[in-house]
Amino acid sequence: GQVLKADSEEVQTAMKALQDLGDNLTREKLLELVLAAPTDVRLRAYVQCPRPGMDYEFFQLLSTQIDNANGDEKERLTGIRSKILTYTGEYDEEMAARAEAARRNVETLLQAPNLEEAVQQNLEAIDDLFVQTVAKELEEARREGNLDRSSRLQQILNVIEQASAPPAELALVEELMDHVDDAAAMNQAIEAHADEITPDLMQVLTSLITQGQSVVDEVEGEQKEQQQKALASIQTVYEAVLRFSMRRSFKSE
Repeated sequence: GQVLKADSEEVQTAMKALQDLGDNLTREKLLELVLAAPTDVRLRAYVQCPRPGMDYEFFQLLSTQIDNANGDEKERLTGIRSKILTYTGEYDEEMAARAEAARRNVETLLQAPNLEEAVQQNLEAIDDLFVQTVAKELEEARREGNLDRSSRLQQILNVIEQASAPPAELALVEELMDHVDDAAAMNQAIEAHADEITPDLMQVLTSLITQGQSVVDEVEGEQKEQQQKALASIQTVYEAVLRFSMRRSFKSE
């Protein structure tokens, strides 16, 4: 358990380092992170996350450093290169296997008598790679002029898109959050959506507040301030919706 926890923390540390760099992530920056990785777990995490960044140019940069190093440092860098080559090879093999499995799954779905029902029954097993595979197969089918196949592939994407769409309540919350700084505009927006002010909406708001508070408790610094601001906005919407609901209840009585 302690080993798993330590490995998980290493992966999270790697993720945070990459996220902190954001758009500033370059091959040079990635190489700095790789060479400073204290464990093989973190090194493997760097391989798996920005895998496209570890291309020919990346290995050229690493090889240049190896060529310019001497003694123990040269041996250390050579060892790192060897590990990275092993990890990238393993990762690429895994991704190739997953891609082939996704392709087979797409073909299996296409044979289903009721395509929409089959997709809905397998939504939990659908991931980004599956969607990418469907999109790739759709592009190829259109290029070949296979109308029946392209139609059924498009149907798969449509079902997935509908299933992944946010609930109507969440869309309304996002709209109301645009008016948190204007009480009159907030009330007007709520009145315009009176029929959508339901117990389900209140439940979504309550859930968002609970989740938001949990996030605030876990983060620090600038990120904490941003989350606190977002939480305050949701609470403002909640209070306005609650007041509207109470006024409506009193009128009905």
